[in-house]
Amino acid sequence: MELGTEHVYLGAAPESGDSWWASYAATLSQLTPTARAALETDSTYVLERGIFGAGQPGSENWAADRTRTGLVMGSVQSGKTASMLGVTALSLDQGVDIVVILAGTRLSLWRQTYGRLAEQLDVGADGPAKLRRRHLCPASASALAGSLSDTYRIPSAQAKRKLREHKPIIVVAMKQTDHLYALGRTLRDSVFPQVAELGRPAHMLVLDDEADDGSILDAVVEAGHAPFWEGYKQIPRAIADLWDPKSQSAPENLFTTYVGYTATPQANLLQADHNPLSPRDFVISLRTPLDVGEPIDEELDDAPRSTTYPEPMGIGSYYTGGEVYYLRGEQANLCIELTSQPDDDLGEAIRAFLIASAIRLHWAATKTGPYSLVDASFDTEDDARVASPGPSSMLFHPAAAIDEHFEGAEDVLLWAGVSDRITARALVESGDARLPHALIGKMHSEEPRW
Repeated sequence: MELGTEHVYLGAAPESGDSWWASYAATLSQLTPTARAALETDSTYVLERGIFGAGQPGSENWAADRTRTGLVMGSVQSGKTASMLGVTALSLDQGVDIVVILAGTRLSLWRQTYGRLAEQLDVGADGPAKLRRRHLCPASASALAGSLSDTYRIPSAQAKRKLREHKPIIVVAMKQTDHLYALGRTLRDSVFPQVAELGRPAHMLVLDDEADDGSILDAVVEAGHAPFWEGYKQIPRAIADLWDPKSQSAPENLFTTYVGYTATPQANLLQADHNPLSPRDFVISLRTPLDVGEPIDEELDDAPRSTTYPEPMGIGSYYTGGEVYYLRGEQANLCIELTSQPDDDLGEAIRAFLIASAIRLHWAATKTGPYSLVDASFDTEDDARVASPGPSSMLFHPAAAIDEHFEGAEDVLLWAGVSDRITARALVESGDARLPHALIGKMHSEEPRW
């Protein structure tokens, strides 16, 4: 092996129609063959080098605290959730007993992740067959309307049956202290007593989506305090308390792997190491499609890893992230420097996007515009795709902090004519934040700018 070069050894994902991976892979028709291969090999890499990097739970290679922590880095909007679901599927096929997915600090993020899990991983009609296959908590996306004790309730008898039958318990939880404490109580009261009686090691996998949000300790607030000062930020410890072996109720046969997913890993890597979620055991980077990089070769047993891989389907399937925007875009004079007027910068960017989208629709003369298709009906999804224009998207990345992303979304709505920030925030939280009709009047009043 070449010194300093990391290699990926391709594992064989389960092909059986009954496997979690096969069910998940069948939903990935929107990905190119190369992208699917990259997702599979990267998910396998995370599984083998990260989650099972110390061997099966109970092996002598595991640390004394029976916990492994690591980090998976992926570019913004490059498929981290797809990887997270892929890693979950492979982990379930490998016999992981409990999977907890921490789906962000906001209700909209929780609903989004829960919906994707239900559509792509927990596939199939609801009924006895699905109930026998796993226990999903909460049972439905509407469960958060009730009390948190009911939302995260896992009956002891159900937990006992699933664990003994090697059927997984899957939990999608909000990363908020009340939710985490409610889930922790359920695990301690209903699940861990059943784990203790198994007579074998049990493996719990905790996947933390957007691990740079809420899961980082505040170095400024905590400076000068002892490592166990009670005033510390609570979310990281509430997460760790889900499995903390120091707890009297954590069974000695429970082994836990924590994996944080993030596009901005700096804080995770540089935070004080007394954060129980610090990545101590592994850090893995996901790959993105471009026209350069090491190829995805399923016949190669010892493939060098790189940040990108060549996508033969062409530019329509490339990942247009930082390398394209800040290097190639600058060289092609496509990057415009910001002015000292944030509102003008935002407005100019949105106008450019909307006009470019309108031009695309104009060119697609055989297609019907999206507004005209709102109430249309089609016999099949393929019929709808044929009749519809391709999507247009714009990425607005205001800052590294997650909260500022939501504020940025509110700023877009305010620019477009929403009356006030409270209304804009409610629209963002609803998950249906469309541009208002007031934007039409704005266009007419500012026609020279458009």
